[in-house]
Amino acid sequence: MAVLFGLLSSWAVLHLFGYTRSWPWRVADLQGINPRSHSRQGGRAAQQNAKHKPRQSHHQSARQSRHSDRQIAAEIPAVLDLLHIAVSAGHSLHTAVAAVGGSGTGMVIEGLAEVQRRFERGGRLTDELAKLPDRLGPELQPLSTTLIVAASSGAPLGPSLQRLADAQRRRVRRHTEERVRRLPVLLLAPLITLVLPAFVLLTVVPVAITTARTGLAPLQNSVPSENSLPIQNSIPLPNTDPTASPP
Repeated sequence: MAVLFGLLSSWAVLHLFGYTRSWPWRVADLQGINPRSHSRQGGRAAQQNAKHKPRQSHHQSARQSRHSDRQIAAEIPAVLDLLHIAVSAGHSLHTAVAAVGGSGTGMVIEGLAEVQRRFERGGRLTDELAKLPDRLGPELQPLSTTLIVAASSGAPLGPSLQRLADAQRRRVRRHTEERVRRLPVLLLAPLITLVLPAFVLLTVVPVAITTARTGLAPLQNSVPSENSLPIQNSIPLPNTDPTASPP
């Protein structure tokens, strides 16, 4: 029972701070569904269905926003590597963006695919790249700035992408280490409030009760009762009655 309480409380703390959002056994991941892309493909029907859904609280929306930022930050190094490979193979900027945008799934890759689609419909590549952080988040601002500078000045893009990928990996590693260091502190709450009291109730209290009972039994046996008190022989008092005294 103590182990069950500890596991449930630990899971509650982890879920409260968003640590279970990225676990691999989520139903959406097992079914191959990307919630963001699924909502985009829904179009107007998805927007109409969203009107009938209950509004999320500020805490839930903030937690989902933090989770999206972490997911984007984790995807950026791989996307930068793909762009670096495409540029090193001789692709121009817009063909590299098109190649990476159609290479797989993910929020950043879908954002690049949307940039390519708008570019093909007549938009300017630099303008669409500048709008990328507004659509997905500020985590993409360094990537957007690097691509815009390369497109405007014609500077080599490969070294800039490599440096940015290394810096982003260090940032993700530092953020992961910070979250790992916070985890023991978060687990102290269920440990102190649930695990330790349950451990005391299941182990220490029975031992204390048993010890108290076994310790009181010899004391109870050694205390003499009223019935077991020895009857002392009464000492006869001298006869002081003058009439009964002998002559």
